[in-house]
Amino acid sequence: MNHLKRIEFAYDPEQEAILIRFPDRLSTFSYAIKNETLRQMTFERAAVFIGEKVLLQYPVYHEMFKDYLWTEDGTKPPAKS
Repeated sequence: MNHLKRIEFAYDPEQEAILIRFPDRLSTFSYAIKNETLRQMTFERAAVFIGEKVLLQYPVYHEMFKDYLWTEDGTKPPAKS
């Protein structure tokens, strides 16, 4: 069984968005991150935002970074045990 997950990135000038696709899935692009969303962020925040979207596609990273993932409402990190 192949455990590799591939990720593809593309820029769509018509949508003005970065498209993120996981070719091993049957669906088309999983995420479209619009320029207008990124314009509201600093470069550092945009890089973190995109990186989180990619990392969280892999269950191994859910466990690895569980202490740093935000609560469902996104307002505070979970309490460390």
